[in-house]
Amino acid sequence: MAVVQREVAAVVPAARREESAALTRSLLATVRGRCSFTIKGTFRILGEDDSLAAARARVAAAKARYDDPA
Repeated sequence: MAVVQREVAAVVPAARREESAALTRSLLATVRGRCSFTIKGTFRILGEDDSLAAARARVAAAKARYDDPA
């Protein structure tokens, strides 16, 4: 987890760096859940055609939240 947290901290603005640990845990849980759903066929049952794109979108959305100056 430390490697991922360093990568996450590198893209989070310095003023919000203390949030990187929680964000890392959230992203890892999301990725793990997506992997599980893919392996078990749950995404297929739910009609999700591109779970990799969905995972990437989740990461991009999280990053965008920190890019927004508001």
